[in-house]
Amino acid sequence: MTIKVLVAGKFDIVHPGHLKFFEEAKKLGDYLTVVVARDSIIIKNKGYGPTYSENQRKEFLEALTVVDKVVLGSEEFELNILKEIKLDVLCLGYDQKISEEVISKYLFENNLQLKVVRLTAFREDLFKSSKIKSQVTRSKEKVAEEYEHTPVKNKDALDEVPVIVGNYDEIEDWSMDPKGYFLIRVNKERSILELAHCKQLGIIDCIFEGKKPQDIYYELHKKKLISRVDHAAYIGKELHKAYVCLKKEKEYVQDEEFEI
Repeated sequence: MTIKVLVAGKFDIVHPGHLKFFEEAKKLGDYLTVVVARDSIIIKNKGYGPTYSENQRKEFLEALTVVDKVVLGSEEFELNILKEIKLDVLCLGYDQKISEEVISKYLFENNLQLKVVRLTAFREDLFKSSKIKSQVTRSKEKVAEEYEHTPVKNKDALDEVPVIVGNYDEIEDWSMDPKGYFLIRVNKERSILELAHCKQLGIIDCIFEGKKPQDIYYELHKKKLISRVDHAAYIGKELHKAYVCLKKEKEYVQDEEFEI
């Protein structure tokens, strides 16, 4: 018999903590469904909307191999989804505010039988959405204090991996990380996204490619190439921007703003 597990949340900026959460939840059964909180519910509970829309968040999660199915939650009451999806285990994150008592009461009132499990935190000191967002909102000047503008040493190599950046002579501070820096481009001929990681200044050590941002983003985390939480958000944002440019046939230039 297939044991079906369900997790739910905003999943606005997916980070390694979320990936570990999905992996641990999947171990409780055979089939993992992720419920994405609706924009309207987030605005109602938080007073402001998410960074990414419900459909963008749903699309991102659908690309993760550990996830079997992604659905949008109820626009009325979050727990109503439990009546719509047949499942065996409801898995809660360590920081989800809803209590087991409230869930038990709802299950009893609606004659639903399932197991409720709350998982422990995974590196809360690094991987928590609120902390990532807090890092992102720090001023660019503050982040730039840690790095000097660095000339690209092998411009010719960039022609082989052709990565478009705003200026080949300088690397943008936000694209740098203690483990290296990231160069992103859109390959229109192959209709894919490409990300070159440079471990040493000007030396490209590995290249990632994918049809969607999630393909690259997930591999970067698996290989532990992102060591700064604010850059986890930076890479996610730039890959999403590149993806939109690819779909809309616009020119993508890393670190340049445009209306999506």
